[in-house]
Order: sequence, then structure tokens, then C-alpha cells
Amino acid sequence: MRNRGHEWLARAEALTTPEHREKPAPRPAPAPQGTARLPYLSVTDVERLIRDPYAIYASRMLRLRALDPLRASPDARLRGNVIHNILERFVKDTSADLPPDADAQFMAIAEDILASEAPWPAARHLWRARLQRLLPWYLAQEAGFREVASPWVVEEDKTWEVPGLSLTLRGKADRIDLTDDGRVAIYDYKTGKVPSADEAKHFNKQLMLEGLMARGGAFADRPLDIARLAYVGLGTKPELRDEPVDAAALDEVLGGLHTLVTHYRQPLVGFPSRRAVTNTRFDGTYDHLARLGEWNETMEPVVIPVGHSDGGPDNG
Repeated sequence: MRNRGHEWLARAEALTTPEHREKPAPRPAPAPQGTARLPYLSVTDVERLIRDPYAIYASRMLRLRALDPLRASPDARLRGNVIHNILERFVKDTSADLPPDADAQFMAIAEDILASEAPWPAARHLWRARLQRLLPWYLAQEAGFREVASPWVVEEDKTWEVPGLSLTLRGKADRIDLTDDGRVAIYDYKTGKVPSADEAKHFNKQLMLEGLMARGGAFADRPLDIARLAYVGLGTKPELRDEPVDAAALDEVLGGLHTLVTHYRQPLVGFPSRRAVTNTRFDGTYDHLARLGEWNETMEPVVIPVGHSDGGPDNG
């Protein structure tokens, strides 16, 4: 009887055993052939190009993007958009001067935007409570901002042709204030964690790149001198952190951008997946396309030429 049982167990195992075992996919680093590489980037793309070049290959060269979910949810991204919209309207409505009832006006705007953009009672309650906790700190910072400058540009998209690089750089400034002497203070709202000084030096170049754009005349009809570059952290622990504004620091970022883009424009250089994402908390949008799980970050990326060197269609 036991032998007959072994026979049936063997048959069951055979049903689930593949006839041929596929080799795990390598860690990919696709190298597009016969196509212009990186003619255009946004300021937020630069961090992705440093951390996860494959994501830039998939989004900017293959032009792939994730489908919108069938049903929206009150996630961190939506919360960030809602808070940005509240700040945008509040700053525009009070650009002439902060009113005596600034707190009441801010919360009235918040209630209106929460009602229209967050159709989840529980999420509205939590986000309203967060805003109320942040409000005294935020208004104190706002008063300080306006002692030295006035709101000038809010949530404005601009492009800049990077000198000597044949690259169009696009940036959306959360806020630019104008001082009496014609200089600008650029602020970047962060509803999550503000990048540390080390993270900003090696990865998070967005604010410094916006400073370069302002210096290059992207936000006005003339080059602008930079008075301040600062992150305004509106997360669990509010924080204000400045970036350097001297010409040497900005020139260093510009030189780094030249080096980075020039490197990935070389035909034999691939775009490796997850090059430096060890500190991120979530999987990337394109990790499944890169077959993450069949390889890990300890493996060397494999350069895979894709497309045609004669400019034919991409086969990658």
C-alpha cells in the first residue's frame, strides 16, 4: 500500500515539475543603439538617473508609464498634491500681505480643497489634523519669508537649454520669492522627509537645478541672482533646510549634470536597474519590467544592446 502511495505522490510531483527550467534573468542595463539619448530631462529625473537609470530608460526612451489605478486611494502622493494645492492657493491669495486671520484663511482654503480632492472622510480627518498641527510653524516661517522677499512665482513650469550639453531641462518651482534688490529665494515643499545634506549632495539635485535654471534666465527674461535655496519640510517633523547658493556650489552641480548626461549618452553604456536605491522603501515603478526578484543588487548589471545601430525601430 505504501508503495502505491509513493507512485501517486511521484505522479503529483511530476505535474508541478517543469520540463525545462528557465535561467533567471540577469540584472539588466539596456544600451539603446541608433537613437538620441537623453535630449530632455526634468529636474526630478536627474535623481532617478542617478539612483535608477533603468527607470529613465523605460519612462523617457520607451515612454512607458504605469496605468492609473482603477480606484484612487488616499496615498502619500495624493496627500502631497493636496497640500501643494492648498499652499499654492494660500500664497496666491495672500501675496500682497499676510492677513491678521491668516490661520483661519488657511484652514478655509484647506477645507475647500480637501472637500473637492479627497473624497474619503477618514483621510480628510487625518490630513486636516496634520495641517492644524503644522499651521503655527508654517505661518511663522511664512512671516519670516515675507520679511525679506515677496511671493513672485508659484507652481510654475519652465524649461532651460543647458549650455554646452544639448539638453532641455524642465523644472516646476513650488515657489519663488523676489527680494527688493531683485534676487530670488526658491523654496521646495516636501510633504515627506527633507533630504539630508549628504542625500542632496549625491542624489537630490532638484533644488540646486532650479537655482541653475533661475541663474540661467528660465524663470524671467534675465538671469537672476540667488538669495536663498531652501527645503520646507511639511512632514511629521517640520523642518527648514537651506542649500548653498554661492556660484561655486551651483557650478559644481552644473558640472555634475554634464558628467552624468555625457556618461549615459555613450552608445556602449547601459542604463542599469536599481543602481543606488538601497535607502528607498518601496519597489520602483519599473522593477517588474527589469525582472527584479530573478536577480538582486549584489549582481553586476549586464549591458544589453537594444534597438538598431542604423536608427531602426527599438527591439528592447
